[in-house]
Amino acid sequence: MEATDDLLSWIELDAAALAGNAAQFRALVGPGVRLAAVVKANAYGHGLAEIVPLAAAAGVDWFAVHSLTEARAVRALDASRPVLILGAVAPGDVAQAVAAASG
Repeated sequence: MEATDDLLSWIELDAAALAGNAAQFRALVGPGVRLAAVVKANAYGHGLAEIVPLAAAAGVDWFAVHSLTEARAVRALDASRPVLILGAVAPGDVAQAVAAASG
């Protein structure tokens, strides 16, 4: 990354660190337990497009988001893993939420 005078902050993503963290959680929870990566709020500001593929490569089983909009965004990045919507879903959006969450 090129330094500039107006750059006040940045985020460095480390795929190996994320994979190591996922492996550590797997070791703690034991076999047969599914692991979800919570990626709500644009992966806590780290970027869905950056974090979802890294978490998928690290072997997470699920993604968790806040809203239907976020579920759709995650589904566009990874169609193979279920998505858990943690926030409220309007009654009229339930069918869409099921489709977005289950692929």
